Amino acid sequence: MKVDTDKIKVLFEKENPYRIAKDTGLVLSVVQRLANGDRKLENASIRVGSILTEYANDVVKQEG
Repeated sequence: MKVDTDKIKVLFEKENPYRIAKDTGLVLSVVQRLANGDRKLENASIRVGSILTEYANDVVKQEG
């Protein structure tokens, strides 16, 4: 599992938390707190970081 915080930050700029939560299966409140900066991305679990990184990669593929 790889976590890329830079890609996740770009993802938060491009997609809204509801869409991310819906598409990834993560809990909306967790995604919202990470996206809003209420919770530090560095403190998220590796599982959450990995899911967000994978989703960010998918979003970039769809745009490019």
